[in-house]
Amino acid sequence: MKAYIRIKHTGEFYDPSCYYAYTGCRELEIPVVKYKAVYSLTDNEPDDPVVGTVSDVKVALERFGVKLVPLDYPDELLPFTGRKIWKSTLFTITSHPEDWHVFVKPVEDIKRFHGTVLDKSEDLIKLGGGLEDIDVWCSEKVHFISEWRLWVLHGDIQGLTPYKGRWDVFPDVKVLRESVKAYKSAPAGYAIDFGVTEEGKTLLVEVSDGYSLASFGLSPRVYMNILAARWKELTSAVK
Repeated sequence: MKAYIRIKHTGEFYDPSCYYAYTGCRELEIPVVKYKAVYSLTDNEPDDPVVGTVSDVKVALERFGVKLVPLDYPDELLPFTGRKIWKSTLFTITSHPEDWHVFVKPVEDIKRFHGTVLDKSEDLIKLGGGLEDIDVWCSEKVHFISEWRLWVLHGDIQGLTPYKGRWDVFPDVKVLRESVKAYKSAPAGYAIDFGVTEEGKTLLVEVSDGYSLASFGLSPRVYMNILAARWKELTSAVK
């Protein structure tokens, strides 16, 4: 196995996550091949993980016939969300202002716009200017004062890193452990984002698949192990 990691045209690693993956590969003694554009990859094998943007990894996996299904809100973890979450379409939600005051994010077309709160007509500009309707997740608006990423590999918690809000407001460890235990259909490597409300509740923000994740300061070795484990799982059926 060797890892393909994206770099800029200047030769620097594309972003901090790519550098973390490179550092992890060095610690794990995994050979690294650097690339500038994912479409230039022609000789990588199914067991060679590709590290780059989410789009890069999706393209690389699709070349091997791997169909990715967003995790987001697995059924087993809905009790941990603490709020109503449902699927709709972008045009449906934008054409019904009476249903606003919700958080909206794309189900698959993540390039269209970042998850955002829709409160008033001025917020519509945040939703992208595309003419095509897309599937979206909608959830009741919740204010988190801190947000944390829980890292999991083969069912074992590997780390917890803050990524937004106050560093000194910690999630409930019992909730974190219970969520991992409840997630029976979990992939080999993944992350669960949790937020802490002003009332002190620890609620699930979303689940992120392990094939492409921002490192958020996790140990490089652990980070690369999670990426590699999920890649291996996804490509295990490729001949």
